Amino acid sequence: MKKIVAAMCGVLLLFTTLVPAFAAEGAAPVVYIPEGAALNAAGEPLLPEAEAFAEAVYAETLPAFKNAVYLGAWDAYFQKLIAVASPAFAALRPDDTGALPGEVLTQNPPAQAQGDLFTYTFRYDLRCDPLLSAAALADYIAAVMAATGSQKVSLAAKGFGCCVAAAYLTRFGWADVSSFVMIGSAAAGSAFVGESFAGEWHTDAAALSAFRKQQNRLLEPLTALAALSVANARGFGVVSAAARLEEGLVSCAAVPALLNAAYARCPGVWALVDAAHYETAKTALLGADPACAALIAAADDYHYGVQAVFEETLQRMLADGVRIYNIAGYGVSLPPLTVSANAPSDGLSTADAQALAAERVTDVDRLPGAHFLLPENTWCVKDLSCGALPAGVASFALRLARSETYLSVYSDAADPQFLTYHADTDTLTGPANEVNESPVGFIARLFAGFRRAVKAFFVYVRSFLKSAVSSQ
Repeated sequence: MKKIVAAMCGVLLLFTTLVPAFAAEGAAPVVYIPEGAALNAAGEPLLPEAEAFAEAVYAETLPAFKNAVYLGAWDAYFQKLIAVASPAFAALRPDDTGALPGEVLTQNPPAQAQGDLFTYTFRYDLRCDPLLSAAALADYIAAVMAATGSQKVSLAAKGFGCCVAAAYLTRFGWADVSSFVMIGSAAAGSAFVGESFAGEWHTDAAALSAFRKQQNRLLEPLTALAALSVANARGFGVVSAAARLEEGLVSCAAVPALLNAAYARCPGVWALVDAAHYETAKTALLGADPACAALIAAADDYHYGVQAVFEETLQRMLADGVRIYNIAGYGVSLPPLTVSANAPSDGLSTADAQALAAERVTDVDRLPGAHFLLPENTWCVKDLSCGALPAGVASFALRLARSETYLSVYSDAADPQFLTYHADTDTLTGPANEVNESPVGFIARLFAGFRRAVKAFFVYVRSFLKSAVSSQ
């Protein structure tokens, strides 16, 4: 009888040991790494809304913009921009080594809910080196696992948060990660930021018009520059304003000064520069300034130690059984300052960079999913922008993160590879639920072409008259 009781106790002890382990594995807590922002010690954003900022300084900068358009005085315009924008960006500026002013936001206790749908949200300042944030994330994950008794966590990251996640996975490994969900990933960098830092400016009427139609958060000085310039351009022909704005951006030395005066000395921001423009941008903005040695070393460490090997890291994670999902946003215009402005994007990164596509994307809706790094585990969501994560998309990401089976674009007919986010209802729908727009008729196309021709004619006449006057 004693042997039977002892055996039963042994089985019970084994059961009580194994069941929590299996339960913890099946219900791994989800750690969310958000977009990130420039925050003060209280966790409050340091920058205003882009539209509000533009309207507030519109009257102050409009005369200088008029002189720039008509007289080519772009240096004076951008100097004026620096004067009015400088106070707004003062809190952003680190010193030459990349150190931030004041206190850096500290983490809340991991057992404390952070709001939204995520119980565990890792907070950080995007101005910081992602590798430093990754070290803090490692401590945060360890605290979450200790608080929940779980052996693993699921990671969900959005935008710049994917840079922090990439740094964590590269430096600390993925032994404690069961799944990884990327949302609007910036881990491969942003061509827009890279082109801007490298001084490869370009703008056109289509990009300006698209940018005017959407609301934009003032995430950084580049958006401020675009928002304010577009606000000033409302009183002018869009075609001529675009051409003149590009002329000023290319020729004016005050533009790099504006970037350096604001956030080009932030290590975190350099993580957003894509590989194609990194070295050129580094030379253009930081040069051989010995005071930037520490900043350059930190940027190099991330670019060549994390960003350059990110796809390889994901492949190794897949081989080790980690479930990886990718949600790419598009349908939102980039600031109309570079060539990338016309590419499908979420307002920060192009869709092809988010999806880690094998080729440049020109039309996301018609791009075969086979071009993606994860062809069966990537969803493209139209009208999903960078910034805050909508609850409807967060629910979808949570479902992916918590699934104990590896889901794909074929798992549920309601969630095909191409979806649309509806802000008014906070829902995601597939193409079958979309309402097709009426095709544009021949008369409408003819009228639009005639209007463009008339605008182009007047631009030509004005340029001819200006040249004739200046030659006398």
